[in-house]
Amino acid sequence: MESAIVILLILILPAAIYLLNLWGRKQQTKYETETRRKEMFFESTKNNYLTALDQLKNNPSNANLKQNTLLLGREYSALTRHSLGQNKAVTIYDEIALMNDINAACAGAATNSQMVEQRLAKLSKLKENNLISEHEYNERRQKILDEI
Repeated sequence: MESAIVILLILILPAAIYLLNLWGRKQQTKYETETRRKEMFFESTKNNYLTALDQLKNNPSNANLKQNTLLLGREYSALTRHSLGQNKAVTIYDEIALMNDINAACAGAATNSQMVEQRLAKLSKLKENNLISEHEYNERRQKILDEI
């Protein structure tokens, strides 16, 4: 009887080890796939937020774009907190950081607008001092306005 149990164990044990190994590899693959999916989602969310900030730089007065950028920033912030093992809720610190990002994106456009105004003022002074003709003034003015 004992020899039958030993023979049975000798036959079953390799199959059991093989099945456990197979199950372990399946679990590892499942874990790696899920981890990669989460990483891709995180990168996609980050890229969406950065793209929205770039769009906001080009159109800082668009209220809908500001709102969309803020929502994307909140989503990215929540994912960042969650990946660090923290609470998923967006905190006041996150809100301040997001508003700093949005304000910085909009500030660049204000600076560009100020530069255009300065260039137009300088051009007007040149015309007033008769350093350029009316025709040159109109051409250069239009060129500056076309850059906006």
